[in-house]
This record gives sequence, structure tokens and C-alpha cells, in this order.
Amino acid sequence: PEPDVPVASLFFRCAPRSPVSEHQHAMAVIHIDVDRFFLAVHAQFDRSVREGPGTPPIALFQYNDVICVSASARALGVRKHMSPEAARAVLTPAGGRPGAAFWG
Repeated sequence: PEPDVPVASLFFRCAPRSPVSEHQHAMAVIHIDVDRFFLAVHAQFDRSVREGPGTPPIALFQYNDVICVSASARALGVRKHMSPEAARAVLTPAGGRPGAAFWG
């Protein structure tokens, strides 16, 4: 089973310089993984891409480029920017599939 991960994970780190004067600012590094969010939004139009326990792994592609990968597909080795054919070769034996992304 996949761990319970929020729709979008946000990591924030703030590292102020020492000493911080009025002309120096704290530095922030923000990393947002929006794959699950993108899949959830896409599932509003295509219910076959829903993600959850027991659902097949999926990778969404657009313009011959994988742009979004479910956690279960990522665990199989599918990565962003793979070709849909390469993703299909990994997903099909596991009961998954690549799906065409669209902007509804």
C-alpha cells in the first residue's frame, strides 16, 4: 500500500544570513511536488486516472513527453520526460497505462 501523502507536499526552509541587516533578506527554498495535485485535477475530467489504493499506476503524457507520474508508477521506475512508449513498456506488465493529458 502507498503511504498517505497529501495532494501537494510543500517543503519550506528559511536560512537567514548572520547578521541580518535591513539590507539583507532571508533566503527561502521552496519545492512543491504537484504530481498528485495534477492527477486529482485531471481525474475530474477522466475518472480512470484516479489515484488511491488498488488503482493501477498511470503516467500522463503530452506532446510525446511524460509530464506527470503517479506514486505507484514512480515506484515502478517511470519518470517525467520519458517517452510514452518507454512508460508503456514499464506500466503495461503491472496493469497500468500511460494516458494523454489534456487541458479541459
